[in-house]
Amino acid sequence: GMRADATQLKEGQKIYTQGLANDNIPACAACHGLGADGNGPMAIPALALQHQVYLLTQLDQFASGARRNSPGQVMTSIARAMTKPQMQAVAAYLQQLNPDSTLGIGPKEL
Repeated sequence: GMRADATQLKEGQKIYTQGLANDNIPACAACHGLGADGNGPMAIPALALQHQVYLLTQLDQFASGARRNSPGQVMTSIARAMTKPQMQAVAAYLQQLNPDSTLGIGPKEL
């Protein structure tokens, strides 16, 4: 699998919690929650239990237009503003929020 280094995780945490104003990337946490547990009433998905590869794929699909189910295409424009390394950093940060991610199982499978 992909090993995240400390620098990448710090960058991912910054993007997730604060965003990058200069790059027009808002804080992911503003919608998905600081703990990445999603936002039930608004049907914003939880991200904390997802694997890095899955998250990268979703960001790629938003950027390419293959995935179009974001309200107001919010994620489409955000993903298009992100560089590949920025996507990888956020995905690495989110994957390590989940203590069970290395086992490949989360609470849902138990």
